[in-house]
Amino acid sequence: MRMLQRLLLVLLAAVATLLLMEGALSLFTGRSIKPRPFLDLAAELERNLAGRRGLLNETSYWSPHKDPRVGHILRPDHDHEIAGVRVRSDSLGLRARSGPVPPKDAFRIAILGDSVAFGHGLNEQETLASELEAVLNASRQPGAPPVVCFTVALPGWNHRNAVHFLLDHFGNFDPEIVIYMPIANDLADSFVVDDYGRRKLGFDSVSSEPLLLVSPESLAAYAYLFARRLRAGEVLNQPSLEEIGIDALNSSLTLESRRRYRECAESIHFLHRCLKRLDRKLAILFYTEKADGSGYVWHLRDLLRAYGSSITELPGFETVDRSHLLKGDTHPNAKTIRTLAIWAAMDLAAMGWIEQVDTGRLPEVPDEHKGSRSPRRSREEIAARLGEIRQSALSRLQDTIATESAVGVRQVYGGLNQDGSLGPRFKAVLKAGGRRLLVRLKPLPRQEALYPIEVSVTVNGEVLGSLTLVAGRTAASSESSFPIPDSVPAGQPFEVELLPSNWTVTRAEGVLLNACCRSALISCR
Repeated sequence: MRMLQRLLLVLLAAVATLLLMEGALSLFTGRSIKPRPFLDLAAELERNLAGRRGLLNETSYWSPHKDPRVGHILRPDHDHEIAGVRVRSDSLGLRARSGPVPPKDAFRIAILGDSVAFGHGLNEQETLASELEAVLNASRQPGAPPVVCFTVALPGWNHRNAVHFLLDHFGNFDPEIVIYMPIANDLADSFVVDDYGRRKLGFDSVSSEPLLLVSPESLAAYAYLFARRLRAGEVLNQPSLEEIGIDALNSSLTLESRRRYRECAESIHFLHRCLKRLDRKLAILFYTEKADGSGYVWHLRDLLRAYGSSITELPGFETVDRSHLLKGDTHPNAKTIRTLAIWAAMDLAAMGWIEQVDTGRLPEVPDEHKGSRSPRRSREEIAARLGEIRQSALSRLQDTIATESAVGVRQVYGGLNQDGSLGPRFKAVLKAGGRRLLVRLKPLPRQEALYPIEVSVTVNGEVLGSLTLVAGRTAASSESSFPIPDSVPAGQPFEVELLPSNWTVTRAEGVLLNACCRSALISCR
């Protein structure tokens, strides 16, 4: 999982704490927490962000892959330290498998995914692939060929990266079974790797909208700088947790989110068809139903079933708490991963996908994990849960986005830079609180050569008009008001997109950014 998305939630919890005082709720637990000085919480945010930014800035980790659909791999055949753990990469740029070379008759399983499947923060022997291999081999009947499991996963991969890497290098693994672990950041764009081997935020060349940068890390970087501005007194009004808005990307409320869910489901179906032609099997393993409250698992389940999918699901945890996670991290710990391996081994044996397993010799899960597995869900349960998730999202949806004050910023799909400026494409979701849409933009300072530019405004793909952004000594804002189309019911969500005719390169905190304007206020009241 891309954990910088969590850092935004940490910041929002800090802001809410200051406003709600003793009654504030922790975003992680939902329980009351004792308020602390904001500067203490901001310092904690800085420490956490610095640690996780290592995955982006470490010069020795990454290499670009020849297939742009894959994006990045580890620098091949090197020792790396990732999240405080020594990781050896193999010739393909994956986490090297420990143990001897598999014999030709080995039964092969590939564990596909991102940082959870990779084993972020875990030693090689603690990864899901290693644990599943150990559990199955310990219960094999005499004379049965050994089971070999491969980790085909990297931190930051989305569905496209993982599926195409496996297919590009299928002969290296030749798996009888592929277990894919979808995670909510599958909906985000791929990373890019620069000439120095640093994984960076950049335009995804194989995205259907390559100029729309959709990444939780962008939002987290914005939150980090906003916290610094609060501490410096540059921002006087602190937004409440409700004013920040909902998680647009995972909400499935409007076209952009639904398109990305559809692409994720189509990737899984494409892999399923490829494996089926080869008489191989695919299973989906959701680590937990309630990882982040976004409803990702439920939305994807519903879409897969709507496609008429026959893909098998291996249930994981119904919910997780801090006891399931690494200390100071939101990735699963070794005990949690071992339980997932035991459950998966039980299912694979029960379904007859892997034979010659003495199920009586399979280990039991730890006592604290007994009774915590998610049941298999019916269509009716999925529909009911999705109804609840949608109503909750609608009740919290904001009708305003203001990048200078952080109001509504979680409702931005993409195009919001860390300094609050807007990129070459900007897309967000709003609630139709009124029947007119106000758009107010401020030009970039000291960029007179860029202006004037025309900024087209669309709602749900329908062009409403445009406004002209000019520069001057006072750098005055430009604003226009547009009627909301009749096709958008009152109180319902809609998608707004800003498309500037030009943009430039600016710098914020030493980082080069593509930007068209300094800030934006977009409101439907």
